[in-house]
Amino acid sequence: DIADALNRALAHLGKAPLTEERISGHIGNGVRRLIESCLKDHGLPSDLHFAATRQRFLENYEAGLLVRTRLYPGVEVAIERLRAAGLLLAVLTNKPEKFAVLILKALGLFPFFCFVAGEDSLPFKKPHPQSYLSVLRALKIPVTRAAMVGDGPADLRSNPGCGAFRVFAAWGIT
Repeated sequence: DIADALNRALAHLGKAPLTEERISGHIGNGVRRLIESCLKDHGLPSDLHFAATRQRFLENYEAGLLVRTRLYPGVEVAIERLRAAGLLLAVLTNKPEKFAVLILKALGLFPFFCFVAGEDSLPFKKPHPQSYLSVLRALKIPVTRAAMVGDGPADLRSNPGCGAFRVFAAWGIT
């Protein structure tokens, strides 16, 4: 869904679509870095094209958030079991919070999470350790009692400064 939204935004600049693989390599560091990297792939100066491309991307992405986005097998059951065991669950993402909430609601997962933070919700975004620590502070969870599950390099880089246990979901987008 991200690649489709971005390619539609690039089409407004008269540019050919980038491959999903190419775009996937830019996902995980927030909307700004995603768009800047894709503009660079086309040899376009970010300072001239960023604002309009970002606006089109966000509009396109909101309109098509769940065209191809699906849960991986077993994820819903795992989340249900973790909550049934009394664990607090949160989402920390580098996408805008609004989109994370819409996706979680559409997938029926929103009630399982007690905190959702996007790139626009906290002073720091992943991979800065303070993004992760901000979530833990909000939930009043000591770092020694926390674990982070991530599916990309930004997730793995978020954690070393925090010291919490981490789990890498290798089936994720990157």
